[in-house]
Amino acid sequence: MQGASSRPPSAQASCVRFSSGPSLRIPAEVIGRRRKSFDARAERDVSSCSLQSTSVNGSAPSSEAKERVVNENIVEDAALVPPNAQENAIPKHVAIIMDGNGRWAKERGKPTAFGHERGVAALRRTVVCCRRCGVKGLTVFAFSTENWRRGKDETSFLLSLAENSLFNQLDELASNGVRLRFIGLVNSLPKSLQAKIRIAEMRTAENQELVLTVAFNYSGRYDIANAAQRIAQRVERGEIKAEEVTQDSFAEELDGRKSFREVGDPDLLIRTSGEKRLSNFLLWDFAYTELYFTDVNWPDFEEVDLMAAIAEFGRRQRRYGGR
Repeated sequence: MQGASSRPPSAQASCVRFSSGPSLRIPAEVIGRRRKSFDARAERDVSSCSLQSTSVNGSAPSSEAKERVVNENIVEDAALVPPNAQENAIPKHVAIIMDGNGRWAKERGKPTAFGHERGVAALRRTVVCCRRCGVKGLTVFAFSTENWRRGKDETSFLLSLAENSLFNQLDELASNGVRLRFIGLVNSLPKSLQAKIRIAEMRTAENQELVLTVAFNYSGRYDIANAAQRIAQRVERGEIKAEEVTQDSFAEELDGRKSFREVGDPDLLIRTSGEKRLSNFLLWDFAYTELYFTDVNWPDFEEVDLMAAIAEFGRRQRRYGGR
């Protein structure tokens, strides 16, 4: 991947080029929006770096110094993959815990529903970006079984939002080669949402560009327990012997296998909003997944944030227990 220009990001777009696949152009307006999130860091870094000069001349850090730190931090945040990165620097399968919608809305004095709506827009951007940079599988945690503990108004809105989003974006997903899959306790969802899920899966079944798997009403622990029950039932019926159960045969009983057969287990997990936990998501499948955490709330997640995560992935060496 080529390095970024040293000119101020607000003055130009950035072109990110990977060791494999096409370049990705990050629009100037995207970088301009992202500049706001660096203001506090810039103030801190400028103050720290300019402490010595301030003590000498008694003046505050110049606006030019702050501008330089902001620009450097944006480039650092994008963290481009170095030229000597391994050829498989682009993860084949990315998983995302889309966290921070409520926090984002609260910071702006808006209702939580407003954050969820903006979160849908962030997902759309991410799907487009994944297709451009060669990611073949994207799995997102949209709604967990634990989310039912939230208020009825919020859960009802999330179900309605999912249904409307499927209706409004299905044409675009289908025309862009995205295959849509759902995992989780789908049969427990409202009938109208189940119907739209079936339609979306059937309509995109032959698409090959990107497998988009949506975990909705999903629980990693339930997924594992349910797989164990199905294996036990097969043993009880005499279809297989207990000693014939392997890791591979067990994994075939997990809900995500219908999507993951083609793209493999997730190579990279991204979690937004600063939380650092798995939250009962794909517990079996994350055995060797690289974990990446960012403070950016999901509605603010842009192309540059995905690039930062992919760049970090490209710098890691995956040994799978070896040396």
